[in-house]
Amino acid sequence: MKPHYARARRVTWSVHGVATAVVATILTFAAAPASAGICTTPGSHAGIQAAIDDPSCSEVQLSAQTYLESIVIGRSLALTGPTGGGAVIRGLVQVQGAGTAVVASDLRVESGCPGEAMDVSSGARLDGLNVEVVRANTLPCPPAALLSDSFETGDTTAWSSAIE
Repeated sequence: MKPHYARARRVTWSVHGVATAVVATILTFAAAPASAGICTTPGSHAGIQAAIDDPSCSEVQLSAQTYLESIVIGRSLALTGPTGGGAVIRGLVQVQGAGTAVVASDLRVESGCPGEAMDVSSGARLDGLNVEVVRANTLPCPPAALLSDSFETGDTTAWSSAIE
């Protein structure tokens, strides 16, 4: 009887060890995506559009500075400035695509571009918290990318970057 009891005890420890390993693995993988998807600019990416185009970025955190770029967001993500403000996007912000949901917070968009300073179209959704949008003809309008799917590789010197 004594060897049978020892065998049962070993099985109990093995099951306990497996359960602990499974819980530890779940906790490790559950915690990893929360921080792995945060991208910063400047920091992990040189500009806002570069971070938006990186599929591993689920949140793009902006620093307290003025960004001179127009951006196109075609996938769901969070675009956040520092708490209290200071992040300014000076250009056109476009959110587009059915099913695209963008959460923007703590930032200011300034645009001298024709039309809306912040354009949400084609079934996209934008939720904002502490977002200020200013459109004034006296502000500059940085050019937007002609093509945002990286098709423009090779010699593009003959192309015009003017948007009409």
